[in-house]
Amino acid sequence: MLKLKFLILVCASFFVQLSYAQKVKVTGTVKDATTGEPLIGANVLYEPLKGMSTDLDGKFNFTLDKGSYEFSVTYIGYKAQKQKVTLDNSNVELNFALESNMLTEVEVIADLAKPRETPVAYSNVDAQRIQEQSGSQDLPMLLNSTPGVYATQGSGGDGAARISIRGFNSQNVLVMIDGVPMNDMFNGRVFWSNWFGLDNQTKTMQVQRGLGASKLAIPAVGGSLNIITTGIDQQKRFQIKQEVGNNLNLRTLLSASSGRLKGDWSIQGAVSYRHNDGWVEQLKSDMFFYYIRIDKIIKKHQLSITAFGAPQTSGQRDFRRPQSIINYSTEQASNLGIDPPQGSAFVFNNGGNRYNNAWGNLARTSPDEEGSGAKSRPYNTSVNSFHKPIVSLRDFIQVNNRLYVSLTAYASFGNGGGTTLAGNTVPYDSSGQLKLQQAYLTNVNNIDTSTGQSLRNSTVFVRKDYNEHKWYGFLGTFEQKLSERFTLSGGLDARYYRGRVFSRVHDLLGGDVTKFAPGDLNRPNGELRSEGDIFNQNIARDILWGGVFAMVEYKSEKLSAFINVSGAITGYKQQNYFLKKQYITSDTTIDIGYYDEVTYNGEVINRDNPNLKVNSSEWIGRLGYVVKGGLNYNINRSSNVFVNVGKFSRAPYMTFLVRADNTEVRNAKNEEITSFELGYSFKSKKFSANLNGYYTLWSNSPTVTTFNIDGNTVAANANGLG
Repeated sequence: MLKLKFLILVCASFFVQLSYAQKVKVTGTVKDATTGEPLIGANVLYEPLKGMSTDLDGKFNFTLDKGSYEFSVTYIGYKAQKQKVTLDNSNVELNFALESNMLTEVEVIADLAKPRETPVAYSNVDAQRIQEQSGSQDLPMLLNSTPGVYATQGSGGDGAARISIRGFNSQNVLVMIDGVPMNDMFNGRVFWSNWFGLDNQTKTMQVQRGLGASKLAIPAVGGSLNIITTGIDQQKRFQIKQEVGNNLNLRTLLSASSGRLKGDWSIQGAVSYRHNDGWVEQLKSDMFFYYIRIDKIIKKHQLSITAFGAPQTSGQRDFRRPQSIINYSTEQASNLGIDPPQGSAFVFNNGGNRYNNAWGNLARTSPDEEGSGAKSRPYNTSVNSFHKPIVSLRDFIQVNNRLYVSLTAYASFGNGGGTTLAGNTVPYDSSGQLKLQQAYLTNVNNIDTSTGQSLRNSTVFVRKDYNEHKWYGFLGTFEQKLSERFTLSGGLDARYYRGRVFSRVHDLLGGDVTKFAPGDLNRPNGELRSEGDIFNQNIARDILWGGVFAMVEYKSEKLSAFINVSGAITGYKQQNYFLKKQYITSDTTIDIGYYDEVTYNGEVINRDNPNLKVNSSEWIGRLGYVVKGGLNYNINRSSNVFVNVGKFSRAPYMTFLVRADNTEVRNAKNEEITSFELGYSFKSKKFSANLNGYYTLWSNSPTVTTFNIDGNTVAANANGLG
């Protein structure tokens, strides 16, 4: 009897093991085909009414019997997918990339590249990686592992990051937020401190290298970075986060999202504050961030309004000075093979990487105290403060199943600037810091009586250079499916920029006035300036931009291709309030300064003439264009090859075209770029690889040089440089 029971147990065990051996494990992930973001709660069925929903990472898993199955995946707002699979002895990984069946800003305006379809080199950074790795870094620092991208912390201060793609600096990298261009219209630069806190609202970032797939008229030659924020598809959440780092780096975040509400509403909001004492000496910062977005779907329209900004104050240091690494560390300079030039005088040779040459200790006292009883405190003469709120209103319209229209209006208002020393040169002490106390005492004891009053005349002071601008834009695009394989898209890109740069006396360092603040030819020479007075520069600039673009795309299972043509006209005009004013008639223009007096047609013209106008340039217009195309061929399920080629002519930025005296830089020609790229991609379950080769010819790289002719300073652009 015992033997019989044992035999039955063995047989049962055998059949259980045999039955288990017939099972096959099926695992996979469901993602958004455009952004690569996991889709939470997608329904995955292997038989009618049999299946599961994906987890928080968009993953699913089954253990099934051998045989043939048809897996179907559905998710609200996305096209369903089906895939037939035969299960044998091996486990199976089954991944799905669902395409949206509703209009989204990502598809219509963001110009994101798609795998095995868009013939450009690109890389994605998803929300999970951003949250895990961002910490206290600027967003570009997350891209250092991306091929062809190099990002640095610049001077080491918050928001001072610099990015280059394929060797081209940020002036030649197109930065967009939800498809809206963010590069400064005057010089093309990007200031990441303006978007502190945006990392928490970012859905994905995509870097496209080379001319890329952007439809915008006149994109950048180096590449593009598109930051896509969360929209109406964002999950419901409430988040409180506190980050703590070294050097008293503290960041507090509060954010909330309603998810998609009844009536097709969605509301998101976030506030964040960060304080950082800085790793580099005296690079303290205080940054605040606010963000709100409201989405609403009304029949065929998806409306959204977004507003965000990041007012901030942060310490800076001058990392651009010649041989700066020698100023900081002779040891590190030696390791890099840099030797001090003969006869050069250096500030402080061994300050180390944390060294900052822009600060010193200062005790503010009255003249009779001369330092007694006052507490000396560190004072950084280089501090940046700025606020650039951005507001946008979008309407995405699904006219029918074949026609989509996107309309975006946006505005940005920048206000702020940075401080620096002005007047006489301030020496350094033995530790490499500014002798600010010495300069302060010189100021308080330097009495000026020229006005009949006893005023302390500062020979050293701190000035602040301001940048104020208003930027309005409109971006309209359409996408028309001509057939199952052909798509036509195009649009209009219009912008207006009004900017003003000027300097103010910021801190007289113990003085009452200063004579060391020249600049305005409409004021008397040697005029005393007080704190808050404008000096040095006072220039207003107007920039008008109008562009059109069109693209034809072809897509089949094996082959995809595109041809894109775009053109833009840019107009520049400048007003310099510190140049002599102008008396303009039909046949002549007379410059009149504070001391000028001219008789013209019997009329005496001087500074009191009511018909004088601000000194202005004429409108300067430039045309630019882009012609580019590409082709992608899918060799098999694992391999694809692509090629793209383009010709690019871009008008110079205004900073390279118009001088401070309102005259045009001579012979400044358009930048001419020719680009060719070939790429190959391979992807399997266990291994993936991308190989790219490119050739870029860049002519007329803008380089403005000044030189002296017969005592006159002349500026000219050197054409033909690459």
